[in-house]
Amino acid sequence: MTDQLGSPRIITDAFGDVVSRRDFMPFGEELAPDTTFRTAAMKYGTGDNVRQKFTGYERDDETGLDFAEARYYYNNHGRFTAVDPLLASGKSANPQTFNRYAYVMNRPLLLTDETGLQSGRKPEKEDDKVIKVYTTDPKILSVKTNYLDKTIYNDVPVGGRFEITYTYIVNAGTDGKKPEDMASIEPAPARDSKGNIDESKSPRGTLADSQNLEKTKVESEVTPNGKDEGFKVTKTETFVVKDIPERRGRDFNTAINYQVVLRDPTGEVRRVVTTDRKNLDLAISISNAPRKKTKEEEE
Repeated sequence: MTDQLGSPRIITDAFGDVVSRRDFMPFGEELAPDTTFRTAAMKYGTGDNVRQKFTGYERDDETGLDFAEARYYYNNHGRFTAVDPLLASGKSANPQTFNRYAYVMNRPLLLTDETGLQSGRKPEKEDDKVIKVYTTDPKILSVKTNYLDKTIYNDVPVGGRFEITYTYIVNAGTDGKKPEDMASIEPAPARDSKGNIDESKSPRGTLADSQNLEKTKVESEVTPNGKDEGFKVTKTETFVVKDIPERRGRDFNTAINYQVVLRDPTGEVRRVVTTDRKNLDLAISISNAPRKKTKEEEE
């Protein structure tokens, strides 16, 4: 979010979360964070990828100078580093304009100089600008389980199929990472009576390997999610319940809990939707009963 001069004061990510904050002195010096009014908890002093600083000038980190198109501006002195190359900006009606190094006639709270070629003008009135810092943080939009084969008790039988469809948003991947490869279905971790994860009892590996399933198909649809907003991905994975010999001849029903995990290109987990009290539908009920053949198969 910018102030009335166009200086970015609040930097947010693609989800509207505050990344950093900054305040400026009248001539553009950035105020250092403190322990009272500009604390680290408020995101002051936090690094970001935005180089635009005072009035939107791009700041050179090595010299501390602001790039004003025709010349550089030094905010510590409140002066440009070179004379105004636009001779017509000097007006006899306003002697202050003949100070060729002055910044906006020493009226920095009212005027701006976007190009370095004029003595200053009032900023145009417009809505707050949003400077976005695009990261690889994804967002899960929906997860749905569909039983393609089921018993009269709404369980998936042996040999039966089910599919999981999930939709998420990610920004453009880096290091060759495709948007459709940044999410996967994994077995949900085991939890104790207090809801804490029990690593010793949690299944390992992929959902198919850990739960005696066979993944038969994966379909992905990737579409741009608006200008510079990354991609919207919809994936559908189809599984078949394998036959387990030791379970034959006896009634057996179980629930397979799963989770959708999204990672950034480095492999770090960024978003997880898993089975909990709010997402009890992220579980598949499996039966030991064999799948009934369709009429076409019987013929």
